[in-house]
Amino acid sequence: MSDKVADSARREPIVLATIANEAYFHGLCVTVLSAIISTSSDQRLRIYALDTGLSEESRGTLSQLVGSLGPAAEVVFHDVDGSRFEGFSTDYGGGHSTYARLMLGEVVPEKRVIYLDADFLVCRDLGELWSREISPHVMLAAPDLAGVEGSERRLSCDCPFLPAHVADGFTYFNCGFLFVDLEAWRRDNLGVETVRQVAGYEEKLGAWDQTILNYVLRGRIGRLEAHWSRSCWVDAVIGPENFHYVSNKKPWNHGYPMPLYRAWYEFHRVFVRPSRRLDLGIKARLWGGLGYVRDCLCARHGGLAGFYLGNLRRRQGTRIADAYEIHLKRFRRALSDRRWRCSKDLERLVGRWLELAGRRRGEIAGADDRPA
Repeated sequence: MSDKVADSARREPIVLATIANEAYFHGLCVTVLSAIISTSSDQRLRIYALDTGLSEESRGTLSQLVGSLGPAAEVVFHDVDGSRFEGFSTDYGGGHSTYARLMLGEVVPEKRVIYLDADFLVCRDLGELWSREISPHVMLAAPDLAGVEGSERRLSCDCPFLPAHVADGFTYFNCGFLFVDLEAWRRDNLGVETVRQVAGYEEKLGAWDQTILNYVLRGRIGRLEAHWSRSCWVDAVIGPENFHYVSNKKPWNHGYPMPLYRAWYEFHRVFVRPSRRLDLGIKARLWGGLGYVRDCLCARHGGLAGFYLGNLRRRQGTRIADAYEIHLKRFRRALSDRRWRCSKDLERLVGRWLELAGRRRGEIAGADDRPA
């Protein structure tokens, strides 16, 4: 991008959008606040929260938390009418919130937007992405990864609309983190087209609206580097990346003691907990602890891992089993070289967050340099 365009991008606010209901409130807070803190303090942000069931108290709490980071960030709530999604298969939250992503062009009155699911921990400056061009694509996204080696998935893994040999010619993208050209979206009426495609295939969509977006926009999605949307199950190393807590085991409902979950808990403790406590409950902590023991055993004993993965494939499908196999490989490596002992990494990360938050509030002067 030219210097002139980059300067223009610097002056205009970065526009973010995310979707949440009350079940995702804690995830929403961590996603929004970490995005603000990790982005350069001289950059303004406007965050659109697509509300599919937040309470007034939760709205007020999030607005207060965003306001505590200074005047350069604002949150705008928008009620989403979910009636058009009645009859669609439900997401991890037991509702239809995920389909609100198909309405971005209608509810976000901007030229472009960075969309994030409400289950991210953002550790990378979003200003780096905002200065890029999206054209000639409609949106940019990171490829979805599969298998032990993290190979890129093809569209055929989740496309009931095309023959496999045709779908194999396209990359399958994870739609939890998107950089969208909203003008192109509205021009091509993609909101209506994507919703229309769901009809008749409700029970055949492996990843809800992500299945539809990959099909309708095949060949029109540009590639993002993996560090913009890194699955928390792929690696145990904490670094300057955006971590996506995929699967139904969210940090706020599943007390799993792996490093990237601990990083999420630390961020929540420092920035969210003073305003709203997170009570995981005995059941979530128990299942999280048992999951940790299971993973330790599976990582150390190949036979047990094979047995468990076989069961997982039969009961929940190849996609989830492949993601878990990646996790086990990284977990095994982390156990062997002691990177699992990440207390010092977490201390450094929390110190960095506090420094960046201080700059946002204007409490700390100085260059806002971030590690690449």
